[in-house]
Amino acid sequence: MPLAMTDIIAAAAAASLIVLVVLLLAARKEVAPDTYSPRLAWMRAGIFFSACFLISRMSGVLWSLLHEPWFQVQQLSDATWWLATLLVSGYVAFAYLYFWPRGTTDHGRPLHPFHVVVFGVLWGLAQSQLVLSVYVLLQEWLGYRLLLVPVIVIVYSVFAATWQSRYWDVYVSPAHNIREWNARKVLVAHLPFLVLSLLHLAVFQNAVLFVVWQVVALTASTWVMRFPAPGDPAMPQHEAQGVALAELDKDRSPAE
Repeated sequence: MPLAMTDIIAAAAAASLIVLVVLLLAARKEVAPDTYSPRLAWMRAGIFFSACFLISRMSGVLWSLLHEPWFQVQQLSDATWWLATLLVSGYVAFAYLYFWPRGTTDHGRPLHPFHVVVFGVLWGLAQSQLVLSVYVLLQEWLGYRLLLVPVIVIVYSVFAATWQSRYWDVYVSPAHNIREWNARKVLVAHLPFLVLSLLHLAVFQNAVLFVVWQVVALTASTWVMRFPAPGDPAMPQHEAQGVALAELDKDRSPAE
């Protein structure tokens, strides 16, 4: 009996998870604790991505994404669906192509388009499936879909605040935050986008669109911060909250 695509993806994710954990445990001994290593950052991210795909496979989300349509045919004649879909799409563009970049710095890192897009797409695919897996599990418990939105927003916000500040924005993402913009980016970009995309999901059940929006948002973020390639040189370790605006302005030359 041939393996299903979900099983092939899950097997690849499990293999990647094991290999990357072994490589990370060996490679981290060669890097000083006060050093940010792009090579280790990719390994750590790969472990997270692999775990998200495995969770998605176990929750049934991966199967749904591979077999369900992006939208229902009858939705194409629904003006409310079009309005809601355009609203979320427009907000993604505003939040991650205009607003979020204003509070972000790349510290002069070189841009690697291929690596940036690959990382951003994987990040979006993984993180969206993690959120959808939580959505599916809570839906079985709570039942009412619209009630899931505030619950997931609260759960995800608590998780993201800890995960981002203690791990992801220190050991995976390179230095990119401007301290004075952190709260604004959460309140104007991340939180409204999460609420709008979850409301669209709860009402219209277009899981693939939820994933697409996450991929666009995180690929744009990865591009703006100029995520390094694995072979880029190591850098000094940084704080998750980022650099102060006054310090950033002081480091810029008059020509900039």
